[in-house]
Amino acid sequence: MKAKSISIKTVIILVFLIALLILTGGSLYIVFDNWMKSAEDTTATLADELHREIITEVNEYMHVPRHIVEVNRGLIERKIVEIDNSAERDVFFINSMKTHIDEEVYSFSFGTNAGEYYGARKNQLNEIEVMINNSETNGESWYYSIDEQHRLVKKVVNAGSFDPRTRDWFKAAIDSEEVVFSPVYKHFVMHDLTVSAAVPIYDDSGELYGVLSSHMTLNRINENLEEISRGNKALIAIVERDTGYVIANSIGTDNFMENSDGIFERITVEDLDDKALSGIYNNYINMDEYEKLDVEGDAYQSRISPYQANGIDWLVISTVPLSLITNDLFLGMQKALAYSLSISTALFLIFVFGVKRLLSPIDELVRVNEKLIKGDLTARAGPSKYIEVGRLADSFNETADELYHLIYNLESEVEMRTYELFNEKERFRTTLLSVGDGVIATDKKGLVTVMNPIAENLTGWSLSEAKGKHFIDVFKIINEQTREICEDPVQKVLDTGGIVELANHTVLIAKNGRETPIEDSVGPIKAQSGKITGVVIVFRDFSDKKEKLKEIEYLSFHDHLTGLYNRRYMEDTIARLDQDRNLPLAIMVIDVNGLKLTNDAFGHKMGDELLVRVSNILKEKCRSVDIVGRMGGDEFCVLLPKTSLEEAEQVKKRILNRASNTKIDSIVVSLAVGFAVKENKGQDIKDVMTIADNNMYKDKLKYGKAMRNRTIETVLKNINHKYDQEQIHTERVSQYCEEIARAMGFEENKIQEIKTAGILHDIGKIMVPSEILNKPSKLTDEEFEIIKRHPETSYQILKSVDEYSVFAEDVLYHHERPDGKGYPEGLIGDEIPINSRIIAVADAYEAMTAKRPYQNPKSKDEALEELVRCSGTQFDLKIVDIFVNIMRKA
Repeated sequence: MKAKSISIKTVIILVFLIALLILTGGSLYIVFDNWMKSAEDTTATLADELHREIITEVNEYMHVPRHIVEVNRGLIERKIVEIDNSAERDVFFINSMKTHIDEEVYSFSFGTNAGEYYGARKNQLNEIEVMINNSETNGESWYYSIDEQHRLVKKVVNAGSFDPRTRDWFKAAIDSEEVVFSPVYKHFVMHDLTVSAAVPIYDDSGELYGVLSSHMTLNRINENLEEISRGNKALIAIVERDTGYVIANSIGTDNFMENSDGIFERITVEDLDDKALSGIYNNYINMDEYEKLDVEGDAYQSRISPYQANGIDWLVISTVPLSLITNDLFLGMQKALAYSLSISTALFLIFVFGVKRLLSPIDELVRVNEKLIKGDLTARAGPSKYIEVGRLADSFNETADELYHLIYNLESEVEMRTYELFNEKERFRTTLLSVGDGVIATDKKGLVTVMNPIAENLTGWSLSEAKGKHFIDVFKIINEQTREICEDPVQKVLDTGGIVELANHTVLIAKNGRETPIEDSVGPIKAQSGKITGVVIVFRDFSDKKEKLKEIEYLSFHDHLTGLYNRRYMEDTIARLDQDRNLPLAIMVIDVNGLKLTNDAFGHKMGDELLVRVSNILKEKCRSVDIVGRMGGDEFCVLLPKTSLEEAEQVKKRILNRASNTKIDSIVVSLAVGFAVKENKGQDIKDVMTIADNNMYKDKLKYGKAMRNRTIETVLKNINHKYDQEQIHTERVSQYCEEIARAMGFEENKIQEIKTAGILHDIGKIMVPSEILNKPSKLTDEEFEIIKRHPETSYQILKSVDEYSVFAEDVLYHHERPDGKGYPEGLIGDEIPINSRIIAVADAYEAMTAKRPYQNPKSKDEALEELVRCSGTQFDLKIVDIFVNIMRKA
């Protein structure tokens, strides 16, 4: 029997050992193989998610500057914001930067076509500074700090000479005609790369006014990419597709460098000294496999996406090493292998031991079972000399082992969950105390349990003082308008179980009596079972927002230049006043005669002053119950409730009398006024408005012509006052033009036209500063460019007056040359009107023979010889011959 037992034991042990080895080895192979595939899939998923996050970050980063110029371009194009108005301009740029103070934009600016540059930027302390670059700063960029009222305090930085027209973003915007991103460039002040979003702005005549742009530094993208890649060993780079130049990266390397000579140089992806990133880029460019890449024995999951916008063609590259997953996986495999070997060895030893004790008594199993029932989880069945009992004991022991592990793991799980719950509670408390809004929590009885610092500041109560007190004793709120105490929102939530929001005009009275307008939301705190365990109140100081809403409301109904009500308000008011109790209701329409002519002749600043002066006249001469508004442009409107036709006529007379006695410099204020009265409810208010408009236009036709003629006379007087020799010059030019025209056989009416054109040919010099007109030395290039604009100004002035429009083209082209080198349009030969060619000869001769601040006069013969020398190129050959003959006979 003993020999037979040994034989069976040996066979059983051998069979068990072989089966154990096959089972363990096969299981480990399957598990490890699945783990490796899972690691690859996990890495690929991680790479996809990471890449999507990067693309989202880049989209958000690049959206901000583009959004800024898209939103604000219309304000400048529609002249809602006047760049020439320094106060309005500064507030515009400051508010734009404050709106995006926490975003990536470094500066927001406008460069004019004349080389002026204005804007605002964030300094290193994230404070806003205003930038000015114009003739007053001698073409240098000066940065000013500002106070809380957006006023300039002092100059803090002189960044040196700067011309926006030379910058890549300015040129790119002009070429694109729409919002465009500039090429990457070195910032002219900061030690960083910069990219700009820019859009061209054109004036009403279609001429380029300037370029509106927002600028951001690329080092901030580096910081974002480093944040994204932190913790997952990912490598990220953004490069230009065609050149490989680095836009941003996550490896902590600058996107540019300075060579030994201090010269700025950009770096390529090859310069990053990372073979994974450069390998991915090169494979992508060469259309090779790049998503799975092996570099020096390391495997990577890589992704590339093009990022394109107007002016931008970038590649976003990201790669995640497989080792991110496999390192921990291999460590887990080693532990699993050691664990499996240990378990297998233990099982083998147990099995051997069990085989030896196969015939252990059955009651041993019963005793062990009783120990297990009583909680002794370490109890195990002893050996048995019986084979059947031994097999049963082994099965029993395996069941006991499994039960032990389950219970042990349950205790560990409970301990872990308890720790996590504690941490979650602490995180909640930390969050509650850190949020920017005031937060108060109560229990289900409405007693305060938690207050964060913001709530303490707004209520004037500390947590130690308020804890345990009823909410309504700490949080005293009233209606701002009625001063009545508001209903307890906490009690309302406890009663209804729903979320409650405070009504508008709610004011919080602090412990010290300070009143603060607030807005809040109150909601229940519920257990998992749905039972209410308390209430949480989140509230904030509404003061700043309330003031901004008031300001927005004011701007939405008022004209920004005059302070009068705007068209929207007036149209709403007309509908509101159209009721029987306001009859008779008079509507008066006022138009400023010659506003366009004033703008062309004296500049828009003078035109704005004219509009402001008119608005003051209307407010002064209308009654307090009358409603005065600016409908837009040069048109105003007055609504006069309970006003008869005779009373409206008296108001009109007062306005016209005051206007006729008002002057701005030498300009007389001239108004066209029409009105109509709704006398019974059967009349349509729209018809009354139409009648008022028609009456105004009749008035305008009657007096507008005389006003424009007076303005032309005023312009001529002002020119003569600015330039000592101008009257003599124009009279002589007119005389010479008359003599040439007679010699050429012109009809008498044409002779009178050219004679008048000679008087008016330099009327555009009204816009040229007197210091340039009377400068004794040679003009600079910039000053000459200003002089060259006077024919176009002359054209605009004369074109706006019907009686003088016939002379507009004659004076526009009197500086053109037959050889095409003249200005403003470079016309050639007979393309130049004959009258313009005559004026050119007369003007040149008079200029050469007259005494000027910058030259001594030529003799008659010297001047004629100069005309002959330049005939055919600068002057018309035939006209020069005629004029020379006239002068030699004289």
